[in-house]
Amino acid sequence: MLGRKAYLSTTILLVVGTFDLVTTLMWLHEGQGEGNPVFARIAQFGGFALVAAKLTFLYVPVLILEYARKKRPLSAEIGTWIAAGLYLYLYGSHLLAIRKH
Repeated sequence: MLGRKAYLSTTILLVVGTFDLVTTLMWLHEGQGEGNPVFARIAQFGGFALVAAKLTFLYVPVLILEYARKKRPLSAEIGTWIAAGLYLYLYGSHLLAIRKH
């Protein structure tokens, strides 16, 4: 993996996912709930289960996109930007909804 080019789209996707994970853990520590019903159910099994699930749901698609990048670089790049944009939109809308309460 050393020497591979780091793509901005992948970096942004991973940064947004990491911020989501960290802020979720902070909010759970403060007694707030997880907004995603799937992850809320997983969070009932503890913080480790939630971290493992969130990282799995983040890294597996990224690994698939990076594999696809070898075969179809333009499609993978577009897909990564779409994923990053949608994740950022959902994360931002969640932050705005929290702020309104």
